[in-house]
Amino acid sequence: MERPAIQTIRRQAPRAGRYGTLVTLRVNPLCSGSAEWGPPRGEPFVTAGPTELISGLYLDGGPLRFRSAPRCESLSGTPGAGTITVTNPVTGSTVATRIVAQGRLAAIPVPPGTYTVTGTFGGAIINGQHQHSLPKTVRIPPERTVRQDLVLNIP
Repeated sequence: MERPAIQTIRRQAPRAGRYGTLVTLRVNPLCSGSAEWGPPRGEPFVTAGPTELISGLYLDGGPLRFRSAPRCESLSGTPGAGTITVTNPVTGSTVATRIVAQGRLAAIPVPPGTYTVTGTFGGAIINGQHQHSLPKTVRIPPERTVRQDLVLNIP
């Protein structure tokens, strides 16, 4: 278990006192979680916009680690590099493929419909094989942008 090197300050309130300056500090809580944090909680996110899928590749898991943050529930990781593939679940045909760089999300325009989305993680290799996410089924309504990230759980 790794402790953070520093706990961040939420508020600092210095004021003059009878014997000098009095400083009151309020610190952000220590948030425990995995060494690798996955995508934001609550997916899929559906918003008005172009008919498209927004997706990233996230590793999730690893040893317990503490962080200091204003709101622990809002912590999320950084997307990794790899390939995102969108297929038609009825025909099995590939609708789109996007290569994404480290720290980036893919924006994939698609017609409205239901799709199966998988990811191949560029940096996650076991026995010489790139690792894949579990497939996700995503429904893309007309004139809506859907964010659905792909996760590879690590022990």
